[in-house]
Amino acid sequence: MNGIKAFSGMDPKGKRSFHPEETYKSLITISVELLKALALINGGAAVAILAYLGRTRQSFYCLP
Repeated sequence: MNGIKAFSGMDPKGKRSFHPEETYKSLITISVELLKALALINGGAAVAILAYLGRTRQSFYCLP
C-alpha cells in the first residue's frame, strides 16, 4: 500500500490497538448518560401532566 496503513484495529504485530476499545467505552458512557437524561425528562413531563390535571380538577369544582 505504499506506506499507507489501512485501519483494521490491529497494529502490525497483531495486537489490538487502543482506539477501538476506548471508542466503545465512550459510546457506552454516552448511551448511559442519554438514558439518564431521558428518564429525567420523562419524569418532568409526568409531573407537568399531574399538575395540569390537578389544576383542571380544581377549576371544575369552582364552577357556579
